Amino acid sequence: MTLKRAFANLIDNAVNCGAGARVVLEDKGQHILVRIEDDGPGIPEGAMQFVFEPFRRLETSRNHGTGQRAWPHHCRRAVEQHGGILRLITMPAGGLGVCILLPKARDAIGSQ
Repeated sequence: MTLKRAFANLIDNAVNCGAGARVVLEDKGQHILVRIEDDGPGIPEGAMQFVFEPFRRLETSRNHGTGQRAWPHHCRRAVEQHGGILRLITMPAGGLGVCILLPKARDAIGSQ
């Protein structure tokens, strides 16, 4: 999976799983933090540990609609192949947050 496809899938998931979705970008020096947040039901406590297992499908209300969801382990692998980190968090008011920390391109870092 390409990084572009991973972002598209994660954003699509956020849009389809909640009443609202946000994408926030933050400059973190030599890195960019991307947060993709939704107001959906989130992932049940106790199921978060299984999210990144290959071929694992969680039975939650997040699986409504077309039933096509990004496999989180593919998205995480795409991010890691670019030197990044992907983490999932439960939002304080409910919903799911995907936090992606990616290094800036070497050319961009050198021009600062």
